[in-house]
Amino acid sequence: MLKSKKSEIVSRAEKESVDVVDERNNSANINKKKARKRLEKPIETKTRKRAKHLNRLRVFANKFGKTLVKINSKNAFKALAALPNDISVKIVEQGDSFVIIKVLSKHLDEVIAILNRLCYDYIIIKIIGVVPSFFGLLSRLGIVVGLALATVACLICTSFITRVSVSGASDASLKMQVAAMLEEHGVKRGGKVADVDCDAISKQILSLDGVAFASVSKNGGQIAVYIKEELPRAEFEEILGSTVKATKRAVVTRVIVDGGTAVVKYGDVVNVGDLLIDGYTEYGEDKIPVQASGEVWGKVYYQKKLYFANTTLKKVYGKTKRVTKLSFFGKKPKTPTCKFEKYELEVSVAKNEFFVPYEVYTYEFREIASVSESRALTDEEMKLCAYSQVLGEIGTAVKVLDTYYEIKESADGKYVTVTVEAEEKIS
Repeated sequence: MLKSKKSEIVSRAEKESVDVVDERNNSANINKKKARKRLEKPIETKTRKRAKHLNRLRVFANKFGKTLVKINSKNAFKALAALPNDISVKIVEQGDSFVIIKVLSKHLDEVIAILNRLCYDYIIIKIIGVVPSFFGLLSRLGIVVGLALATVACLICTSFITRVSVSGASDASLKMQVAAMLEEHGVKRGGKVADVDCDAISKQILSLDGVAFASVSKNGGQIAVYIKEELPRAEFEEILGSTVKATKRAVVTRVIVDGGTAVVKYGDVVNVGDLLIDGYTEYGEDKIPVQASGEVWGKVYYQKKLYFANTTLKKVYGKTKRVTKLSFFGKKPKTPTCKFEKYELEVSVAKNEFFVPYEVYTYEFREIASVSESRALTDEEMKLCAYSQVLGEIGTAVKVLDTYYEIKESADGKYVTVTVEAEEKIS
């Protein structure tokens, strides 16, 4: 059957008036020589060539499988006629501008060499046959077997303990106790995860001294133990007795004792540094030292004395005199004299840099005269002025209880004395 197809191909080539018989024989001899040369190549060259393949299965499939080659040309049959007689060719599909042939994969290199020499455009479609399909099936079967083994490995890993972690404990002795307890319950590498009772282990760890919280959890083949230690107990130190003393001169109004014993009462007059609360408490006839603390309030007196003259001097401006001086090269001129007995001086400077730079100094003298005016404030206004000055000194946090005023006249004015009685903290 193959010979009939060969003859059919040759007859087609003869009808197209193409004589390629000699060329085919020559090309066959050339291909045989190339094949002998490939066999005679050094082992290192063959090794480098094999490294270009993806794997050995593909190389084996190329030797025993079949390959589909598509030749894109209207004269594709001319190329087929040029193939040697020992190459088996089967036409799979043909069209106006292409021919798809099937050849043995071991002859593929010779077919490609002839197509390249004759400058034909070709495409290798795929490798087919029983052997490639068999090895493809083996590769898929390997993937399935690998997945099955991975699944089994995962099941085994999750069924046995692979790791035990303990966190949260900083005390070495507590860590040792927890480790011994876990080993007693079989919580160790290689043990079964199903045999681990998390609740029972958590309760037993919680019963240890210094443990405030404990939890045991399973995550696959991992057992995680978290411990929270109790806070350190407060250490009580002996408190030495202390005292509360007065910071101002005052009359005691209130005593609030938080610790210790009050040594003053309502109405007592105290000075700065006097003892208010002593650092002890009485127990029978004994005095036990304690931390003295509390608040003591008292009446504090603030006094302010102001003088208000009957007449006041008022400043009045009179005549004005201006003097202008020029200054060159940045030299400051001398200040001019003025005939006014009392005056105010105002100096202004203007710069001019046009052509010759210079400065213009302007001196303005304003005459000052003093005029006496009679006092216009009433007694109530003078009291209010003195009271406002006292409040400015003592602040707004002080509670004002009462205010006392005293006015004394002199030859030139009046003296106003204000006394403010206030309650504030004196400890």
